[in-house]
Amino acid sequence: MLGFVLAIVAGWLTPYVEDPVIRPLAKALGPKFDVEEGEMIALAFMAVMLLAGLAAEVLDSGSAFWVILGGVIGFFGNRIVAALRSAIEGRSR
Repeated sequence: MLGFVLAIVAGWLTPYVEDPVIRPLAKALGPKFDVEEGEMIALAFMAVMLLAGLAAEVLDSGSAFWVILGGVIGFFGNRIVAALRSAIEGRSR
């Protein structure tokens, strides 16, 4: 369960990690490994999910399925909540 929660947090943190961590990493890899602008968010997601997976493994908490599901929920959480709110508001009218 803790791995699932860590993955939700990691997915939610993805956009916040992109600029301060991933862009300098991509520049450091620049001459050997070319990272395009559109790939930055994917690289950030992979990095935070790798950390969440390692934390889940070290803490012996959660399977790969739950870690990935938590990451997806965390990454798309704001959109999911907005869609649910609009559906509820549409129903109440």
